Amino acid sequence: MLENVSSAADVEVLSPHGCDRCFVLSVTELLGLKELFAGARVMLELNSILQERIYSPVLT
Repeated sequence: MLENVSSAADVEVLSPHGCDRCFVLSVTELLGLKELFAGARVMLELNSILQERIYSPVLT
């Protein structure tokens, strides 16, 4: 999208699986969505690490 100069490359249409809606995103919105997903992935990993540390049995 960033390298294509035609006006057809200005937006991306996303249709998530299992959803009846379509989303039309610009380049900046698409990059923001990518950052949001990256942050969500980190938070899920952090949550798993915390759960493992808090609820793991203590070996003595």
